[in-house]
Amino acid sequence: MEADLDLEQQVSVKYAEREFKELYILLQANRYLSSFLPSIKHKTLGQFVEESLFMINLIQRLFPSVSLKNKEYIQEIFAEEDITKKLVSLCKTLIDIKQRLAAIIKSRNEKEWNTNQAMNEERHDDSEEREGFDEVFKSGNIMNDERVEDIKQFKKRLEGKTVPPLVVTRLDEEFDRYLAIEKYNPESSVMRTYLDYLTSLPWGISSLDSLDMDKAKEILEESHYGMDDVKQRVLEFLAIGKLKGKVHGKILCFIGPPGVGKTSIGSSIAKAVNRKFFRISMGGDQDTAILKGFRRTYVGAIPGKIIQGLRDLQVENPVILIDEVDKLGIRSHHGDPSSVLLEILDPEQNNAFTDDYIDLPVDLSKVFFLCTCNTQHTIPRPLLDRMELIHVSGYTHAEKEHIYEKYLLPKAMENSGLVGKEGEFEITPDAKKKLIEDYCREPGVRGVQRSLARITEKLAYKLVTGEKNLKVTESNIEDYIGYSPFQKARIYERTPPVVLLCR
Repeated sequence: MEADLDLEQQVSVKYAEREFKELYILLQANRYLSSFLPSIKHKTLGQFVEESLFMINLIQRLFPSVSLKNKEYIQEIFAEEDITKKLVSLCKTLIDIKQRLAAIIKSRNEKEWNTNQAMNEERHDDSEEREGFDEVFKSGNIMNDERVEDIKQFKKRLEGKTVPPLVVTRLDEEFDRYLAIEKYNPESSVMRTYLDYLTSLPWGISSLDSLDMDKAKEILEESHYGMDDVKQRVLEFLAIGKLKGKVHGKILCFIGPPGVGKTSIGSSIAKAVNRKFFRISMGGDQDTAILKGFRRTYVGAIPGKIIQGLRDLQVENPVILIDEVDKLGIRSHHGDPSSVLLEILDPEQNNAFTDDYIDLPVDLSKVFFLCTCNTQHTIPRPLLDRMELIHVSGYTHAEKEHIYEKYLLPKAMENSGLVGKEGEFEITPDAKKKLIEDYCREPGVRGVQRSLARITEKLAYKLVTGEKNLKVTESNIEDYIGYSPFQKARIYERTPPVVLLCR
């Protein structure tokens, strides 16, 4: 009966049917009156309206005191062309008739009328639901209920999405519950938040992957120097997608010392394959709810970071970087996050990942997962087995000099406001060499980046204060970044003679 009706009309039919049923039960409780009642056979909206008006006429004939003031009111309802107005008027009439009839029955105090028992057996178990229905109809207009507008917005979000049948069933159930509950019930806001998350997920929406090998290679070369193994693996991933005509998810783990570009390469990979990028830092996390969400029984529950990332990016196939997986917190009473990663990073399981808050399977098989760590020794062996390991080594002095010229110096000048003022200062090659060899001997380039930032900031200060022809050389670099922590590569210029005693 509700198949061809819009949302407001479906709600109206639901309310009117409930009032019709309660009035029918009230009359059926009396053996004498039950013989006059017709059997309920309505399957269409027109049949329902006809049966309701017939029962109202029957009650007015049997109980003249219940008669309506306007004798032509029933005909007006029948002739009304607007379905919503017709249903609202019919429902208000049923409520009015039922209240008057109940008052007559109570005043006569007839033993065979067990009014309360008959109505309570068929009344909804939740009294708050009844109060919510009455509140809607007291206003005389269903459109005034904000919950109906909320559901319209939720359904509008689902347009164009491929929602799984299991999710559609859950949504229909939650929509009915949300309409039935009282507007000011605290549970109402919890249900609305849940529906908000559930309808905001990108069901069936994916970004179009770029399979242009030359463009991807160019993007990777522009953003990072070296890291040939990583770049080659990404290009192989694209090549397979080009041959198969579709791209599946992937799980890579970059292992290497700090500062070699493991984290920053993630955004470059996302740009190269034309996917959106999301980063999750796992350092020190001890709670499984960070990834798997909180159950809705808790106050202020929210989904895990994986579901939040999908909701924010609005695609099913982003690049998600899980940073510092070797620094996960130890197992506690909150659970073990590494055990949750076993499900997320397993290609055989993550096509039906279940977040504790959403409580429905979500497909993560299209996600390109990247993980980073400094050492593999602290990662649980089962988790390590699920990832493809790529070792990222540190940089040599020659590689650092190339990174200095191509990436770090232009960025430091831009951050310090020195772009366009290259003729007013100079950092000599011998100063660059001394900076890399005597100040920054770590495998990565973060030390070079910090020291270069200090130099350019001091240069900016001197330029603003009026100094001219500034030059940073090997002899005066200490004035900019202090004394070198490494004075010489060797302790002795010439190894002194020694005497070796053996026992």
